[in-house]
Amino acid sequence: MRSARPGFRSVLFLGFFLLLFSLGLCCEAGGQTLRVGAYDNYPKVFFSNDKVLGIFPKILEHVAGQ
Repeated sequence: MRSARPGFRSVLFLGFFLLLFSLGLCCEAGGQTLRVGAYDNYPKVFFSNDKVLGIFPKILEHVAGQ
């Protein structure tokens, strides 16, 4: 029969979730700059006239705008 107290995995999962949540709050309040590398892998990421284009850069720009 199992005991009613939370197990080690449950406590570890809760701690990990709280850590991620607190890091998210910290980063949102800071207004930090995120640098991202790019590689040539058409159509996901590609270069045209020294500009990075593709699906992934569009997604990153949308998320950054939020």
